Amino acid sequence: MRDTIGSHVAVIHRYARRFFHVALAEYDLPFGAPPVLMQVLRGPAPRQEQLAVRLGLDEGTISRLVTRLEAEGLVERRPDPQDHRARTLHPTPQLEALAPRLRAAGHRLEERLMRRLSLEESASLTALLRRVAEDCAEDDAQDAIEIAGVAARSVSQHQEEGQ
Repeated sequence: MRDTIGSHVAVIHRYARRFFHVALAEYDLPFGAPPVLMQVLRGPAPRQEQLAVRLGLDEGTISRLVTRLEAEGLVERRPDPQDHRARTLHPTPQLEALAPRLRAAGHRLEERLMRRLSLEESASLTALLRRVAEDCAEDDAQDAIEIAGVAARSVSQHQEEGQ
């Protein structure tokens, strides 16, 4: 395997998912639920599609996961005050009670990931990753705008052809 950023990120991602799955096993959470729950707890209440973009998941995957978390009593969908067709995600009292355990697991994970780094290295890595993540978020937003434009042109073209 080549020594690439992507391969390292993939290893860390798999490790983090397994870590949370084991650390929170007593709660029988769906695999991949902790990042979703942490985003819901962080606020303000995200829309499901915003959450999908933030976490790099497709909307079908996030929809199934949120449906399961809602059935488990951890999240609640409510109408978005700005757009009643959309739904925002809110923590339930059950999730609020679980929040300290989620946060503690997150801190333990960070400690494990950074255990071989000095404080200076850890701070530098965090700052660099933040910058890379911000660039990725900007690219995702631009890609979403471009995809929406292509979809709108395609619909328009089909409508014109149908006339």
